[in-house]
Amino acid sequence: MLRLLSNLNLCTRFDAVGEAGLLASGVTGNWVTKTSATDIDFPAAKAYAIGPIWTESNRDGTGTGAGRWSPDVAANGNNLTILMGNHRALTDQYAGTPAVGARLEVDVAGKLAVTTGGYAVAYVTKAQHSITHLGSATNVIEYVSI
Repeated sequence: MLRLLSNLNLCTRFDAVGEAGLLASGVTGNWVTKTSATDIDFPAAKAYAIGPIWTESNRDGTGTGAGRWSPDVAANGNNLTILMGNHRALTDQYAGTPAVGARLEVDVAGKLAVTTGGYAVAYVTKAQHSITHLGSATNVIEYVSI
C-alpha cells in the first residue's frame, strides 16, 4: 500500500506498461524502474528506481489473472501509474526494520531497504508502526523521497 501524505501536485504521474512479473505482483507502493521507452519493471540489484506504483490494487485482495490490480489496468493495455518526484508517504513495501533517518534504496523486489551502498531514493521519517488500512492492521514506515 502507498498512502501519500504530501501534496500530489509535487509529483509527476505517468503511465507505463508493466512487465509480466510486475503485473502479477499486484502491489501498490512497489518501486520500479524503466526497462524501455514504454515499459517498467522491478529494478535489478541496486539499480536506479524512478518511483512507486500509484495504481490502486483491488481493495479485497482479489484480482484478475495472477495479479491483484483493479480491472482498469488490463482494460488500459496493462498500464500502471507511477509517481516520480519528491513526496512523503506511508508504505508497507519495505524490507527489515529501518530506523528513523535511515537512507533507503530499492531492492530487487521493489521494496525500500536500508542502503548498502546503492542509490538512495528516500529517508525514513517515522519507524515501523501499525495503522488500520482497509480494516486490517498493517505495519508501515513513513518516508520522504529524495
